[in-house]
Amino acid sequence: MHRPGLPLLLLFLAAAAPWPGQAQSGPPVPVIPAAPPAPSKLPEYQQATAALRDRLPEVAIVKLRRALDSGKLKPDQALPLRLLLAEALVRADQPDQVLPLTEDPAMAPLPEARFWRAQALARMNRWQDAELLFASLSTLTDFKLATETVFSRAGMLAALGEPDRASRLLVPLRSPAGTPTAQRAGLWLAELRLSAGSPAEAEALLDEIAPPSAGKRPPEQQYLKARIALATPGADRAQTADGLFAVLAAGGPEVPVRLQQAARLGRVRALRAQAKTDEAIPILRQILSGNPTPTPEILDAAFQELETLNHPPSAEMESFLGSLAANADPALKIRARIALAAALETVADSRDATT
Repeated sequence: MHRPGLPLLLLFLAAAAPWPGQAQSGPPVPVIPAAPPAPSKLPEYQQATAALRDRLPEVAIVKLRRALDSGKLKPDQALPLRLLLAEALVRADQPDQVLPLTEDPAMAPLPEARFWRAQALARMNRWQDAELLFASLSTLTDFKLATETVFSRAGMLAALGEPDRASRLLVPLRSPAGTPTAQRAGLWLAELRLSAGSPAEAEALLDEIAPPSAGKRPPEQQYLKARIALATPGADRAQTADGLFAVLAAGGPEVPVRLQQAARLGRVRALRAQAKTDEAIPILRQILSGNPTPTPEILDAAFQELETLNHPPSAEMESFLGSLAANADPALKIRARIALAAALETVADSRDATT
């Protein structure tokens, strides 16, 4: 069985609620509900909301910070803007900015603020802290982000190595059948079965969500289908997986950048399974030199593949790693330097062995 690629639960683990228009943990901590502030009528709030609806969180951040920094807003006027700013910061992948914002006494009791704080913690890989916070929110009634809280908490449990607990949270969401929430829960349950090493069960769940006769699947389902193919024994399964990954790797308006990058990584693994190293390496280089820089999960997996495929280390790959080691992005730079050092050490050991 081949490694089936990055799990959807890992890819979108810290994904926030749908855009407007994912170790043992202790018991849930009770939360005293606080009434959310009413939406502001201020132009900056309306403009920021429109920017989020258009998936432009950076624009929303500029609008909101400008209003908040003006010094003209009363505390009750500023509160809805600060809450919207927490959401925008999460969506813009700036989680470190969310924590001090949500520690403010006026923000801390708000369930929505706690939700975005938990999302920020998840994006910072603080899985257990995020899970505890999501668990505390799950005790609330009439919370508008209750469903997203369940999915997010399940993602944290999966990251913490507790797939059974994650599955138990998701099962109730499969009813009523046929709803977007039910389909999404089924997709995540299929993912958990695949991650547990049961591709046949995962495929059965996926086909239950969207029968093969239903036509083209959404990108996330296509990606899971490709991963299932790669994880299933069979002479032609890696070739089938490569074809499925290739469609997503080509991108398109319906394919998120993160999923496109993961699909390219899936292609690398599918090609390696077919002993097509010469075809896999250019795709791997495309991943590592892509813009935007891949997430840490994709970067780590890509460098693992590089270590496997670049053996014995080539001078061309050494030069490529050297260019990555000079990259301005610290996450990429550090990983490239480690990979370059390992490659040079392998070359030196090989020379010593021949002398």
